[in-house]
Amino acid sequence: AIYFYVKRRMKSIKELARPNVFALYNEKKIDTTLRDLENDIFLDKNEMPYNNTLSRYSFESNTQLNTALTKTFDIAPQQLLATNGSVEAIDLLFRSFCIPQKDNVVCLSPTRSFYSTCALVNDIEVKEVILDASFQLSHSDILKEINDNTKICFITSPNAISGIFFDINELKELLNKANCLVVVDESYGYYSEENSCVQLINTHPNLIVINSMSRTWGYASLRIGCIMAQADIISLLQVVQLPHTISPSNASKAINVLSDRYEKENWMRIWVPERNRLMQAFALLKDCEKVFTTGSNYFLVKFKNSLEVYRYLQSKGIKVKYVDLPPACEDCIRISVGTKTENSKLLSTLRQY
Repeated sequence: AIYFYVKRRMKSIKELARPNVFALYNEKKIDTTLRDLENDIFLDKNEMPYNNTLSRYSFESNTQLNTALTKTFDIAPQQLLATNGSVEAIDLLFRSFCIPQKDNVVCLSPTRSFYSTCALVNDIEVKEVILDASFQLSHSDILKEINDNTKICFITSPNAISGIFFDINELKELLNKANCLVVVDESYGYYSEENSCVQLINTHPNLIVINSMSRTWGYASLRIGCIMAQADIISLLQVVQLPHTISPSNASKAINVLSDRYEKENWMRIWVPERNRLMQAFALLKDCEKVFTTGSNYFLVKFKNSLEVYRYLQSKGIKVKYVDLPPACEDCIRISVGTKTENSKLLSTLRQY
């Protein structure tokens, strides 16, 4: 069993999981036996025996996808679970650990809205820790909000609004002192060992890391994500996850992408300089007050009247995200970096404002 050191005693995974989920975890055994598609006879799954290319469930493709993902993130196979995007990962965590009308989760604000959506659906209280203007977390501020009913603390790094990575030392302090699961959602940033918490999993049993192929891999429509944690947590999540949530065709495409990182690395060489060019140009716009630093493929900007600028861009058919979440980002706009042509169109439109 996994144990978590808290203020006075150790806390087991049995105490963290929902009681009904843990009971299922004890009873249900996941069949990980690979099927031989060429030689075996399949009469156990109520599958149609004809149209063999599509009639079989996707056990093999998901196993192969897990293998490809573990190689990408340099983690043991039993420490990773492939999911239908990062949203399924978040949903799984709520359904596995949070008891409705009793437990709570801690979120940093501003952050991605899906945490609050899942909390509302599952009838879970959300306790917010407001980030300051630097968008940096304080482990001591977070610990003040954690109580005996806190099951999960969600941290998005880079931040979903600003693109700023959190201080790894603050994260370590939180991991060492928190009496709950700490989920670091890395799906908004480019994966690199320098910025990732994945390598902390072996030494921090309360750490869960989420990632996705939607953004910097550039394959949002594939809906491929993953959860990484110590083996007992992954085993628990496996019994809760719905079967076959990733289609074989999407799994196959993802495996091909992960096996050859050249395309992604090539895109990085294009959009990082393009992002920097765009940010520098924004800083020179007459009504621009501030361009925030970022570590991802989007950035935050503040105009004298950002809401008016947002409405103007909408009227011109240019979609950006308006953000008004004081004190960190009051009356701001988040810009996702597009192609060079799209970015030039954005700039020319703003120069006519």
